[in-house]
Amino acid sequence: MDEQIQLAKRAEVVKLDFVFKPDSLFAHPKIIFHAGGTTGIDPTLTLTTIAEQTTHIGLVTTMSTASYPPYIIARQLQSLHWISNGRAGWNIVTSIDGGENFGQMERPSSEERYAKAT
Repeated sequence: MDEQIQLAKRAEVVKLDFVFKPDSLFAHPKIIFHAGGTTGIDPTLTLTTIAEQTTHIGLVTTMSTASYPPYIIARQLQSLHWISNGRAGWNIVTSIDGGENFGQMERPSSEERYAKAT
C-alpha cells in the first residue's frame, strides 16, 4: 500500500489531475502473487487510504454496474467523495467476466449490461 500512496503523492506534486485504479472481478492466484498487491485489492478502499495522504489529486475508482447493486455503488462513491473532500471519480464498467463471483452463472448481454449502466 505504501507504494500506491507514494505514487499518488508524486502524481499530486507534478500536478496530474487524477490517479486511476482499475478493477478485476476475477483473479488467478498466480497473477495475485506476481502483481505485488495490485490485483485483488479493492480499488475504492485503496483510494480511500490514498485520500487520507493527499489533498488535491482526483481519485478515480472502477466499479461494475453489471455486478454491484446501485445502492452499493452509490454508498461507496459517496464515502470516497466525503473522505476525499470531493475528489472522487468513477470509471463505469459493465464487466464481461467475473459474474460467477456474484452468483451470476451467465452474464447478461451487452445490451442488458449497458441498459443497467445507464
